[in-house]
Amino acid sequence: MAQLQEEAQIQQWLNEGITVPLGSTGELQIIKATSGSKTCTITVKNTDGANAFDAFVVSVRPTISSPWTIIANADLDFTSPTLPMRYASASPVGLAAGANVMFQIETGGIDSIKIEASNDTAAGTANLYYSFGV
Repeated sequence: MAQLQEEAQIQQWLNEGITVPLGSTGELQIIKATSGSKTCTITVKNTDGANAFDAFVVSVRPTISSPWTIIANADLDFTSPTLPMRYASASPVGLAAGANVMFQIETGGIDSIKIEASNDTAAGTANLYYSFGV
């Protein structure tokens, strides 16, 4: 994972070549919320040449010791979001090979965000970009 930019209180990060497992949902990234941030914008690209995602889950927790709470894992959670999910360009559930999706989460009261996914026919790869806004 590489830090792309840091200006004022906005940070951008990139994690490329993340393995997306076949069949069972696997963790792609745990994002630690930046102190003072109001939003986290996340872009996920399915970099696999042939396989679509068959599951995509976003969970949050208010403290490091709290259990994870799923905030989005179905198409409707992304296309008609409720807080803390603010916006999604499309649903990443079933994201086609080579496609990408962007979504934004309010980070007030959130310590961490967990992104999980799985592919439909074979293990694949994904790139994940995220930034925090104030």
